[in-house]
Amino acid sequence: MKINAIIGVDGGGTKTKFLLADLHGRIILSKTLGPSTTGIYNEQKEVFYQGIKSFGSRLLQDYTIKSVFVSLGGFFDPQIVDFLKTITRAKLVAVERESSGFLVSQCAPIWGFDIVVMAGTGSVAVGIDVNGNIINNGGWGPILDDRGSGFSLGKYGLRAISDFIDGRGDWTLLVPLIMSSDLICEDSIEKEEIRNMDQKLAEMKSDQLRVLLKNFLRKINRYNTAALAPLVIQAARQDDFIAKDIVYNAGTYLAGLAVAIGEKLKTDFNKEMMVTIGIGGLFNAGNIIYKPLQKKITELVPYISFEEKRFSIAIGTVLCALRNIGVEINNKILYNLKNCKHE
Repeated sequence: MKINAIIGVDGGGTKTKFLLADLHGRIILSKTLGPSTTGIYNEQKEVFYQGIKSFGSRLLQDYTIKSVFVSLGGFFDPQIVDFLKTITRAKLVAVERESSGFLVSQCAPIWGFDIVVMAGTGSVAVGIDVNGNIINNGGWGPILDDRGSGFSLGKYGLRAISDFIDGRGDWTLLVPLIMSSDLICEDSIEKEEIRNMDQKLAEMKSDQLRVLLKNFLRKINRYNTAALAPLVIQAARQDDFIAKDIVYNAGTYLAGLAVAIGEKLKTDFNKEMMVTIGIGGLFNAGNIIYKPLQKKITELVPYISFEEKRFSIAIGTVLCALRNIGVEINNKILYNLKNCKHE
């Protein structure tokens, strides 16, 4: 006998998480693939095809997929809805952009937050007013903004390296960390040489570093730039002052997004404190990003608290997929979602 199930998908600029769950909110399978926010139909189609395929060849023999909900961190081609209906045989498929705030509006009352700051490949903040209206801040993309995001960390890390190569900037651990990464250096011997460089050797080899960085610029995009963010965070943890400054500025910028939302909400708000949470890959860095964010919020406004809550967009997609087919979200389902072990 087939099991009724739903699929939730969190599509980001670095990775895409697929969750298969039953109608009680229990996660059956979890799979993670690459980015799905390019906005190019054939590229998105391939990621979704591979994601559904990763659940196994017997997916449609063992499960009846009742609903699919996709949250995307970028643009999407509307054709993707029909494609997902075809490969899952689900009658109800919904695709929403993260920045629309729809998923947040569904989850905020349940998880007990008022503002959410999302920082992954890009950055955006979303708040919900007392009438359930959605208020956005940020989410302008890499050309206009995306400060405080993984892309931004990678970009400023690369900028610090180019300044050093040109002799316009100070030495930074970002040089050996980023320039020896697989994204920039493919030769194993050269990689090892760069990894062990100190300032003096890097200055002597500046022409070599220039060529490597120029070659990377030929293939640079927001996704491989964002993939450098963990190296910037690593350098900051090693007390590199340039990297620390980059990460600190990211935290304070994200705080500004939350405060701007709070200013718009406060007139009609009926609680003493607005609860803000942070989600997205950048927050996996922990206190190094949390502390400047919390400090800046405290400096600017007294009525916003920043809390760490066990919530993710991926789990939110499961809740939305269930709601879309009329499943009542009871305490049992909430317990299963909030205590998910497959995240």
